[in-house]
Amino acid sequence: MGGWQGLAIGDVNGDGLDDLYICQPGGLPKRLFIQNADGTATERSAEAGVDWLESTHAALLVDMDNDGDQDLLLSIEEGILFLVNDGMGHFKVGAARPIPAAIPYSLAAADYDEDGDLDLYVCCYNSRRGVDRHLVFARPVPYHDANNGGPNVLLRNDGNWRFREVTKQVGLDVNNRRFSYAAAWEDYDNDGDLDLFVANDFGRKNLYRNEGGHFRDLAAEAGAEDIGPGMSAAWGDYDNDGFMDIYASNMFSSAGNRITHQEKFQPAASELARAQLRRHARGNTLLRNLGNGTFQDVEAGVTMGRWAWGSLFVDLNNDGWQDLLVLNGFITQEDSSDL
Repeated sequence: MGGWQGLAIGDVNGDGLDDLYICQPGGLPKRLFIQNADGTATERSAEAGVDWLESTHAALLVDMDNDGDQDLLLSIEEGILFLVNDGMGHFKVGAARPIPAAIPYSLAAADYDEDGDLDLYVCCYNSRRGVDRHLVFARPVPYHDANNGGPNVLLRNDGNWRFREVTKQVGLDVNNRRFSYAAAWEDYDNDGDLDLFVANDFGRKNLYRNEGGHFRDLAAEAGAEDIGPGMSAAWGDYDNDGFMDIYASNMFSSAGNRITHQEKFQPAASELARAQLRRHARGNTLLRNLGNGTFQDVEAGVTMGRWAWGSLFVDLNNDGWQDLLVLNGFITQEDSSDL
């Protein structure tokens, strides 16, 4: 069985200390840990009304109703739950939205239309359960460049806990079935509105440029497609030039790197296909923003991330330069069926 459960950090009770919400597989209660002044934490899930038993991949603590406190958003089998915070860390359901996916994998909030409230982009990965869907793992076609996953959705916040699905209306339905793991909002072209980068498993990334509330996928012409098994997306100005760069964590395969570079590997395939398969095994990617709408794949000692998952730009040593934190790992126990 697979995991893929996430977590969310935010100050749910307004005491100035960050609290922790942990997602769980189906049948296990989700956990809310309230931070105490001495640095310890107390589990308050049931008291807060958030000990749901549904399988949950993603959670997000963010103020969706502009009342100054952190609300809780959850992805479950049926779709997205919007839980309203009373300001003291107690929650009730404010809205629920069905999603055309089997437990969305991640959530990213931003005010894309600049109307003063936060909207929500949902990475959906697999389609809903059916005869052609595995219980856990996907069936990408083709494996290294797939576009047959579950469609992602953009939910526009219309106020009063009403959310409208506007994916096609704003142009985000283009290249939108790529088994998406993560998305990150940022103004990469410094034009004052938020653009969207999407990391996809089994192939190409998306870079949707915001053009007055309507989006175009410019990843190909911007040099940001980065074919590979994308797990996470992080924005940061690593070179301090005033333009936001992209770091995408991808799976790394030592066997894949060895085999795909051999002369006899897939001799009937085109050189382009062989190059894409080699790229698929290479590892993580740092895309430097050149400031002209394009990106350069740069080698900066950050390609090797093992079997990478989450990634984050953060100044760890307070020297004014953005460092990179990458989480990695997978199954490590013996597998007698491997050979």
